[in-house]
Amino acid sequence: MWKFLTGVEKPSATETPDKNLKKPPTSTGGQVRKFLPKWQVGRPWLLFHPDKGMTCAYCTDFQQVLAGQNCPQSSFITGCRSYKLESIAYHEKSIGHCVSTRCQKSSKSPESSPANVALGMLNTQYKDKLFLLFRNVHALAKHRGSFRDYKWLCDLDEAKGLAVGATYRNPVACKTFTKFIAGDVQHKLIDLINQVKFVSVTSDGSTDSSITEQEIIFVRFAKEGTPFTRFVALKTPDSPDAQGVYAAILEGLAEVALDSSKLKKKLVAFGCDGAAVMTGKTSGVATLLKNLQPSCITIHCFAHRLELAYKDSVKSNKLYDSSITLLMGLYYFYHNSPKQRQNLKRSFESIGQSAAMPTRVAGM
Repeated sequence: MWKFLTGVEKPSATETPDKNLKKPPTSTGGQVRKFLPKWQVGRPWLLFHPDKGMTCAYCTDFQQVLAGQNCPQSSFITGCRSYKLESIAYHEKSIGHCVSTRCQKSSKSPESSPANVALGMLNTQYKDKLFLLFRNVHALAKHRGSFRDYKWLCDLDEAKGLAVGATYRNPVACKTFTKFIAGDVQHKLIDLINQVKFVSVTSDGSTDSSITEQEIIFVRFAKEGTPFTRFVALKTPDSPDAQGVYAAILEGLAEVALDSSKLKKKLVAFGCDGAAVMTGKTSGVATLLKNLQPSCITIHCFAHRLELAYKDSVKSNKLYDSSITLLMGLYYFYHNSPKQRQNLKRSFESIGQSAAMPTRVAGM
């Protein structure tokens, strides 16, 4: 056009617009947008990667939690290139980001998280409930009560206004709790035994109501000058001979960490009655323990020795035999007859005295 106009100069080549010149790519098709570092102020979760764009550190760390709660997939996990403050604000208010923010706070201070606080309150209530139940079980075990009495003890606590709950109020639970209490006592005994250098063992046998031989085992030691006698176990020997009793004693001692190797180092004495099974010089239990620890001293129970000495001193006295026969006859007369026991109680009531039932006096 400049050729046909007067006074118009030819335009320079640099001012000629180039139709083939490409515009730089923009996110909106117009103005080129860039990430501004000031957007990260007050947003520790906002990260920028030149290759990926903007990402959320919280949502990236807790992707599995968001997926488990069916939260919508966010572009700030894979990378967002929409460099707008509106995009950041929209993500900041999204459900997924709120969930991941709570997870991040809980991971830094788990003791103050809502879930942990709720769990603590639940554990406190549960602990208080179990405390009452364990006290009932311990009382029954301490006073040789029946597991069947456990339920009415719980009912009594509930009548007093105590929160014992509706579960674990049966004999099966009572038996389970008793085992845990016994286990705790056993662990404390093991700790004590591990702290001392020397121990002595005491054992005695008897038969239960089913006419089965039972061997009771005690261990005695001193700590800081104070002697302790602790129950170890009640075992049933495979046979009532010396080998069977010896094996039962070793089995019971092994339950409190006193196996054969430790007995060789710590055993100093063995207490028992004077039965041949226990004190036999050839194959008695004391002899077998002495073979295990040659320095072990065998102590004949003083109570048994006193009773034997008393019997030996009066066995030639006819009056003693007559007295024992009379007293045992009285005992069985009232022991085997409820009717006679009732008559004896009524006789005491008629003379205004408290009833006294005959007891067994035969001893060994």
